[in-house]
Amino acid sequence: MKAKQLVAILLFCAPLLSGCWDKVELNELGIVNAIAIDKANNGDYLITVQLLSPSEIASQYPSNRVTAITYQATGKTILEAIRKLSTSVSRRLYFAHLRIFIFGETMAQEGIRKSLDFFYRDHELRTDFYLLVAKHSTGANILHILTPLEKIPANKIYGSLKYSQDNWAPTRTVTIDDLLDCILTPGKEPVLTGIEIEGNPRLGKTTENIERMQIPAVLKLTDLAVFKRDRLIGWLNESESKGYNKITNHVAQTVEYVNCREGKATFEISNLQTKIKSKIVHNKPMMDIHVSGAADIDDMECKLDLNNFKNVYMLEDRLNKKLKTMLVTTVKGTQERLNSDIFGFGDILYHHHPHYWRQVEPRWDETFPETKVQVTVDIQVRRLGTIIESFQ
Repeated sequence: MKAKQLVAILLFCAPLLSGCWDKVELNELGIVNAIAIDKANNGDYLITVQLLSPSEIASQYPSNRVTAITYQATGKTILEAIRKLSTSVSRRLYFAHLRIFIFGETMAQEGIRKSLDFFYRDHELRTDFYLLVAKHSTGANILHILTPLEKIPANKIYGSLKYSQDNWAPTRTVTIDDLLDCILTPGKEPVLTGIEIEGNPRLGKTTENIERMQIPAVLKLTDLAVFKRDRLIGWLNESESKGYNKITNHVAQTVEYVNCREGKATFEISNLQTKIKSKIVHNKPMMDIHVSGAADIDDMECKLDLNNFKNVYMLEDRLNKKLKTMLVTTVKGTQERLNSDIFGFGDILYHHHPHYWRQVEPRWDETFPETKVQVTVDIQVRRLGTIIESFQ
């Protein structure tokens, strides 16, 4: 009986004893939306954080104040630099809403593995933010640019990256999980989307950039940055970036055109699927890349009768040949110029031919450039549009 009474008393008291031991009021938090990591002149880490200005975001009346503010600090370690920010920020930094993470180009060239440890280890951070590399610039300069369409610059970058990946093939969203998986997996190297400032960076940091119809500076997503282990070693061009995303199955839909005598025929390509099979021929690896999908004719400048299916098949054949050339050029260019297995051929060998992979893994840097690749493309024209003949 006494035991039952004791249990009843404990159950009654339990709700009274609980509490939020780590409770922090919202007005005590500085919400970090974006962060950039660069190398300072003395070799320390230079951390730039972009904080939301809640009063400006919530305000119903326009003002000439910005909606996001950047702060900077340096330190021997990432955590030291972040804690140093407390000397200039009056609120506790809160990273749970981080959306964008930018490496300066110099920082990326020196190696990014050490700088990632804190952001993967800290319990407060989620892992769904996107990582990029500032092309020919520092990450700090990118975060200083004001954006006219979005109140918060980080949201502009985040939205552009998601929309571009779904509709235009050269870019790719990469989370910290994706990045670390590529760094730590033998036979697979990472890539990150680049971002650059197009226009006048000096005016881009001022309110003039959000007051003019023709804005002085634009944040533009650019080509893919190629890494070897954790170091940036070079960049793909636009065509190679599109080819890479097609080979690695990271294209939802995209646009391609083929030439004709009167101009161009433009296709919207969707349902792309890539299958890569590996085989060993004369003790050397070979990759078979097969790409399939569907295409719609969306823009027609060619004077062709599309009721005649020979003309449709001719355009389809040109499209497939163009894509095949793009993919072959992408692989060869990466092998010869960069020697970085961003396609994960080594990882494919590990899964398909584990015994062979154990033999070649120690010398994969010498084997990868010599790996033969066969490409087949089968894109079928599905729709011709609502009109058959061109207006030309």
